Order: sequence, then structure tokens, then C-alpha cells
Amino acid sequence: MIEAINRNRKVKRGTLSELIERMKRERGADFEIKQHTIRRRIIRQKLFHTHRGGHRSPLEEIEHVAVSIMIQMARIRQPLTPSKGLSLINNLISGTEYEDRLVKWKQKYTVNSLPTVSRGYWYSFMKRNRHRIVSKRGQKYELDRQNWTTYANFADMYNHCSHEMEHAGVAKRLEEPTWMTRDGVQCTADDAYGCKVTHAIIRPEMCLCGDEVGGNICMAGDGHIGGELFLAERGTIPQKKTSKTNKRFTLIGLTAFTGEPILCIIILQGKQPKADIEAGVDILVSPIGDTSDPDFFSHKYGPGKYMPGGPVCHFNGKEIPAMIRWHESGSITSEILVDALKTLDDLKVFPREDGVSPFLLLDGHSSRLQPPFLRYINSPEDHYVTCIGVPYGTALWQVGDSKEQNGSFNMAMTFEKRNLVQKREQMSLPGKLVATDIIPMINRAWTKSFARKEKNKVAIADRGWNPFNRILLLDPTIRATMTEHELASEASNNLIPPSIHHNIYKQHDGATASTCTYATTHQSMINSDVLKKLNYSCSTSAFCVDALVQNEDLMKSRERIKEEKGNGKDVCEQLKLVKKLTAGKLFKVGTTRLGKTLLDIHNENSKQESIKEREKVMKEKAKYDESIIKALQI
Repeated sequence: MIEAINRNRKVKRGTLSELIERMKRERGADFEIKQHTIRRRIIRQKLFHTHRGGHRSPLEEIEHVAVSIMIQMARIRQPLTPSKGLSLINNLISGTEYEDRLVKWKQKYTVNSLPTVSRGYWYSFMKRNRHRIVSKRGQKYELDRQNWTTYANFADMYNHCSHEMEHAGVAKRLEEPTWMTRDGVQCTADDAYGCKVTHAIIRPEMCLCGDEVGGNICMAGDGHIGGELFLAERGTIPQKKTSKTNKRFTLIGLTAFTGEPILCIIILQGKQPKADIEAGVDILVSPIGDTSDPDFFSHKYGPGKYMPGGPVCHFNGKEIPAMIRWHESGSITSEILVDALKTLDDLKVFPREDGVSPFLLLDGHSSRLQPPFLRYINSPEDHYVTCIGVPYGTALWQVGDSKEQNGSFNMAMTFEKRNLVQKREQMSLPGKLVATDIIPMINRAWTKSFARKEKNKVAIADRGWNPFNRILLLDPTIRATMTEHELASEASNNLIPPSIHHNIYKQHDGATASTCTYATTHQSMINSDVLKKLNYSCSTSAFCVDALVQNEDLMKSRERIKEEKGNGKDVCEQLKLVKKLTAGKLFKVGTTRLGKTLLDIHNENSKQESIKEREKVMKEKAKYDESIIKALQI
């Protein structure tokens, strides 16, 4: 590259980036190397760094330990604040030889000889270790979600779903797992997206997924759109007019694994259906003709017209209109789900002549576990091969929860509501939004979210469904829950990319680390002499050690539970012991399939409940009859 520059020649685009990545792999470097730095050094013809950079910190030797503890605390979702991080360092050196080194260093170079470090050191510490840690705003993380978003659960989800897709005839196990790009094209390991693909989705048009997104024409809870800014006089705050009319609705977009939208399901809040709200009134479109014309209503009803109706999908050569239903709370029910699948069956959207059954991927909402839905998808058997994903982990695996679908829909609805309020005022109409505005706004938001095929394909691939790359198993937050057995098993399967292997088994002090850097403890520190000299009995350092030990015990417990899971009992026997069927309990017994077994057990439980209820009524009747007899005797 230097030779090319000296000869005033250009190099191929991306050459510098490739060189940096190659050298990082060869040298085992895990820090950032900026292209700008390399270019500046070449221009100055000064390739090597010779500046000493001032005095070296007396605590530089122990910083990798402190950083590793901070990273591990963040991985187990107990992150430290900067003040706690500073306290951790002071606790680690308290009463050790490093405290003496610090005091001597301060006596030599500063006027302060206190045996602790303060804010000035912290700034330098963060600068030296910026390639490993940063301080940033945190997010709330539900306890239930923490218990469910584990490597074991996501691996089970992929394994169960691949088995059921094979059973449905929509997927085929490959003789040899292969690397694939995000678009499903075979490639080398360096260009691969996700893990090796073990199953080819041979009928993606027969695979569908969907999720609810709630909405309301009330603008009080709407957020900002992409952090947009507004202009205002200095010292004032720009304020936008909002409508507080309350009318809830739920939208479900069923999407095929090809990325094509299949059906738009709209559930409006209300007890009685209202035709004008279902049709919608788009005030941005002028009605054609006069109300006295005999064909006036036919001319003003349809997509893009004054009364547009819901979004229309085109799939497998069928025109599928939106399905609009009403519910008192505006939420999904088992009966509405059945109506949606009946609509697709009535239109013969999925051909069933070749023995292939549609595969349906849903979350574990209670509506999926009710008798009407279970009865429909299993009558006849395998009518819809339906699986659920990891409970409380939908933000990761569910296509509908992606920024391409739900996220984009919510932002588009915020924009449409704001725009419509402005338009109503320009037309001298009342500024408040009304129920007939819902459908026109949904139409416009639909085209910017669920209707975008290419974006949907990205969302599907990013969750490991098509191609079936199991990419979520590479997510750092999920890998942080891996047990030693899972690490060993993954290494033997040879399904993860070489780049992940490189990060897992990286060098430290000339020796190979014994386990994954994502694991619960940082094994590269265990044999370190520095580690043995530090103090772990003070407040913050003791808290961190206790938390890491508890997490290690939790990992061992999970491994033991997985080994004992279902010992001596099949799924049917385990489900019979469950009093109330939920997605979590279904997942724990080792299945994600909402099949005939679950329906039979649900029917049996209902029968037993009916018998108990009848016995209770008979007992109350006998008690009543006895009291009547006693009263007559008196």
C-alpha cells in the first residue's frame, strides 16, 4: 500500500479496511484501529509510535482485572456506575502492594499522597480502556426476561422449530451444513451471516409469522420521530398541538418468510361494529361525484379513495383484503385468530395438494393456548403446524417486533397523526382526531412498515429464520448465559463463524484462554499473579465477587436442570401434571409445538374441571335439600 502511494497510484477501495481486519486477526487484537490514523502516519511518513505519553500509571498492571469485572457485571445485568467503578478500583488495591505503589508515585509526582484514586485517574483510565468499556445510559431489563433469554432456551427454540418445519414439509435438513449470506447465497466462512445453515427453507411462501402492535389515536404518549428537532425562539420550548381523543386498536401483520405481507388484521375497540369506522374517511381525498348519483358510494369506496377500507395484500396470486374485527378492549382473542386463518383458507391462499402444511410462528400470548385456536389448527391434524418462540424474548426473535415492522409502523403512525391534525386545522375542521381517521392512517403507515418486502426479508434473516442461520445464538447478551457444557458442545459442532472462535479462544499473556470471553467468569484472569494480590473483601469489590459467584451458581443450576429435564417422562406425561397451561410451562417441558397433544390435554383438563364443577353443584344441592328437610321437621 505504501509502495502504491509512493508511486502515486490508487489502491482498490476497501484495501485498508481489509488490511486492518487481517492484522487484527493475526495479532489477536481486540481494540479499534482507525483508518484515519493509518492514513495520517503514512502522509507524515512516521509509521511507528515513539512518544512515551507522559508518566505511566502505577495501577496500569491491575486495570485489566478491573475492566474484566466491570464487563462481567454488565453481562449479568448488574452494571456499575462510574462512581462504583472508581470505588471498585480503590477497594481492589486497599491494603495491597499496589496501594503502596500508588502512594509512592503520588509523593514523587503530586502534592497529594492519599492511598486512593479520584476523578482525574478515572478519566485517564476510561481513555486507556476505551476499546473495551464505555459509560452510557442504561435500559430497564425485566427479571422474567432475564430468566428466559438464555442460550439454552434459544438453542431449544431453533431446534424445535427446525424439527417442526421439517415435519410440515417447508424445510429440509442439509446433508452438510453450509455458510450463507443474509440473502441465502452460499459463501465462505468470512462472508457468512450467522451460524452455518443446517436446514434449507424450501417453501418459504408456506411459512408465516405475525405479532400484535397496539395503537391509539390519542397523541399523548407518542414519542419523537428519529430524534427530530423543531425551531423556536431562544429560551423557549417548541410545542406541537396534540389530540387526546381515545380510541384503541390492535394491528397484526402476517408476513411470509419470503418477506411478502399476507394479511392485515385490524381489531378496533368497541362493542358494536360501525361501517363508517371500518371503511374510514380520508379527508385528504376529495369524493368523486354528487351524493345524488346512483354510483356515488361505489366510486368513493376502495384503496386510495374517500372511504379506503383497510390495506389489501397480494400474495400467491390472491387479493386478500384487510380483516377488521371488533373487541371491547381492542385486543386479540383466540376467535379472531381463527377467523384470520379461516379467511386465508377460504381464499385458498395456501395450496395443500402436495401434502405440505403451512408453518405458523407466534409468541406465547394466551389467545394461542385457548381451545378455539388449538382446535382449528389441529383439525385435521397438522392443518397449521404452529410453534411458539421463547417467552419474554420476543424482542429478539419475533419478526413483528423488529424496527422494520412494529418500530416503523409506530413512527409512521406518529407522523400521520401529527400531519392529520395539521391538515384538519388547515381545512377549518375540528383539530381532534376521530375514529374514522384510523383506517386511512393505518393504510399510509402500513406502506411504510409491514408492506416493505425487502425490509421484511432483512428482519427475518436478522432473527435467524430465513436463511435458517440461528444468528441469535451469536448475540453477546445470550452468549453471556452459556454454561461450560454448552461452550464445549458448540465448539464440537463447528457451526459458529471463525471470527467468534477467534474472540472466544483468544490469547492472554501468551497462553490460550480456557473458555469463552462471554462466559460467566473471565477465565483468562484465573492464573494471573495480579489477581491473587488484590483485595476482594471491601464493599464494592465484595459485592461484585458475590454477584459473579451467584451468577456462576445459576449457570451450574441451569446446566443441571437441562440434564434432568424430562427424565423418565415424555412431553404428554409432563403436560398432564400442569394445572394451567402457559407458554412458559409448555416451553419448560421441552416443546414449542401447539399440536394435538396439547389440544387433547386441554380438553381433558376442561373435562375434569367440568366434573369437579358438577360435583360441587351436587354437593351444594344436597346441602340445600338437607337444610330444607330440617326446616320442615321443625
